[in-house]
Order: sequence, then structure tokens, then C-alpha cells
Amino acid sequence: MSSGRPKDRRRQKGPVKKERRSGERRSEDRFAVDLWVEAEEGEALYFQRVGNLSAGGCSFLQTVPHPLGTKVSLRFTLPDDPANEVSCAGEIVSARGNSLGMGVRFLALADHVKDRIRKLAKPTDA
Repeated sequence: MSSGRPKDRRRQKGPVKKERRSGERRSEDRFAVDLWVEAEEGEALYFQRVGNLSAGGCSFLQTVPHPLGTKVSLRFTLPDDPANEVSCAGEIVSARGNSLGMGVRFLALADHVKDRIRKLAKPTDA
């Protein structure tokens, strides 16, 4: 007999939930990079080292994670044009549990910057 309430899917175990957790959620190709990003949250200013980059976001290495959902203002330059600074908003979307590092999703990144990042992620063979 059913109680009439929908099943709480957060408590389900099994392959579907495990697959969703371990599956790739990124829709953009990413690539390894070693660059610094200036991240501003309120009055605080941080310099974060980036380990990988995509048109959708980046991964900060060796940093104490902010709470999920935290909004940050980002400034950085891309390897193909270090003279021109990129600015955008970002949101913390993942943290590495008890270890250092966090994932940031870009919010409202300009289309021409996304295109540049996509080209960097798929270099042409020389």
C-alpha cells in the first residue's frame, strides 16, 4: 500500500545514484593549465592557482574551499593572450571534501572568451 507521498530519491541506493555521482557532468572540454586567477569575494582578495580550465569553469588547486554556492569575481589572463585580462563572475560548485581545492563555474563569461578557451582546449596538430 502506498502512502500517497512521492519516494524520496535522495535516499535511494544502487547503480543509478552511483553512476550519477561518478559520471562526467561537464559539458565543455577542459585542459591542464598552470595560471593564477585573482578571486574577490566581498572585501577579501585571493590569488588562486588553476590546474585545469574549460569554457565552463576551472579548478582551483591547493586552496581552502569556500562554501558551495559562494559567488566570486574573477580576473585572469589566458595563455594565448597574456596582455588582455578576462573578468567574469564565478560560483563555487564543488569542493574536495577534507582536502584542498575547489571547482568554479563561470557565470556570464563573454562568448568570445569561451571560444578562445575552447580553441586552447583543442589544439591543432602541428
